[in-house]
Amino acid sequence: MWARIALTLLALAPALSHAQELTPAALAPAASLARDLSVWGMFRDAGLAPKAVMVLLALCSVWNGAIFVEKALRLRAANRRADRFLAAFRAAGSLDELAPDAAGSGCALAALHRAGALELRASREAGAALAGEARDRLRERIDAAQQLVHAEAAHALGGGMSALATIGATAPFVGLFGTVWGIMTSFIGIAQTQTTNLAVVAPGIAEALLATAIGLFAAIPAVVLYNKFSRDIAAFHSRLASFRSEFALALARQLDRGGI
Repeated sequence: MWARIALTLLALAPALSHAQELTPAALAPAASLARDLSVWGMFRDAGLAPKAVMVLLALCSVWNGAIFVEKALRLRAANRRADRFLAAFRAAGSLDELAPDAAGSGCALAALHRAGALELRASREAGAALAGEARDRLRERIDAAQQLVHAEAAHALGGGMSALATIGATAPFVGLFGTVWGIMTSFIGIAQTQTTNLAVVAPGIAEALLATAIGLFAAIPAVVLYNKFSRDIAAFHSRLASFRSEFALALARQLDRGGI
């Protein structure tokens, strides 16, 4: 009888081994490995808080692109108009010759010229004697009028820079918040399932780390663009200041010739 029982157990051993392999604990790693670990799959399977963070950071990346296109086109157009106007200004015989052209140019340099020309025209209409202290007061009034125009041009060019600075400074921390939340959720899942199998835990941690990756993807271009456009805007400010000095020299020459 014992020999018959032993033969029966030997015959059932493969079936019992197969049944052990199909237990839920053994299937858990396979089910975990079957999850979609692409970027879209991890986003889709992430929790509500990490998903909201990733959507916000993706919108910030789109905003970076919109600021880049707008700022690059604006600065390029401003420099081209400045080149054309500066060539016309230097070819003119007097400050008055460019006044009609400056009115319709749409250029920051033209706006500076127009402010100085209008102040000069107002002094002529007032019948002031442009000699001695009167010349100094005229220069001060022209400089003040051009300073206002310069400030307006600086404000127009600076649009969007604060957004780039904010995204560059805060996006990594926003992404880190999504990561911390996702990892916390993963640890709660570990406690509930009572398993530390890496194949089960890794997908949830990968989904959490995706938020940090997207945060860096938004922050790094923002910092680069902020530095680039800061240099470009500073160069254009220097160009405006140089033109104001050139206008003042042209005014002084015209005053010396008595052509005012």
